[in-house]
Amino acid sequence: MTTSKLETQVDAERSVVTSDGAYGRFQGALDWGLAAGARYGGASDAFAGVIATSIHFFTLAGVYGAWQESFEPEPEELRRSFSVGASLKPLFLLRWSKDLEHGPAVADLALDSFALGLGARIANIDGSYTTGVETSLGAGIPLFAKAGGPWLELGAALVFLERREPIAEVVATLAWHQWFEGRWLFD
Repeated sequence: MTTSKLETQVDAERSVVTSDGAYGRFQGALDWGLAAGARYGGASDAFAGVIATSIHFFTLAGVYGAWQESFEPEPEELRRSFSVGASLKPLFLLRWSKDLEHGPAVADLALDSFALGLGARIANIDGSYTTGVETSLGAGIPLFAKAGGPWLELGAALVFLERREPIAEVVATLAWHQWFEGRWLFD
């Protein structure tokens, strides 16, 4: 039963809400992630280990840092590198504010995790250090259908180092995301 004069205006059966579409993303202002995995790429198509961390403000904008170390005992190209940069995850707040988060949770979270990154990299190649710029694109899949907890994350990057051809990389990591209030940001 409804008090509406229009039959299609309010439907008690249809108005049952099972989720707010945030899936835990408003439990705090800051999303901190810690990840470990592998990178494949470069001119020698070599594997490297990756350890990365990131922090994002309301799943929108953030910063990241990553360390890569080659698995090869004598790598032909990239021995190790360190990068820092900024990333943008534009879809969550845009989709949430337009009430486009209707599930399933894994699909909403995976789509909203789409990220663009731009950073600086210092790399040890053939025993000497060089610097450059990296651009990246990535996304993830939550393993428990909520924002906090374990994620499988995949990404691709183009790295432009001084006096070298661009290097293409693919990265796969297992990450943990934790939410913090970040009250110190607003005090």
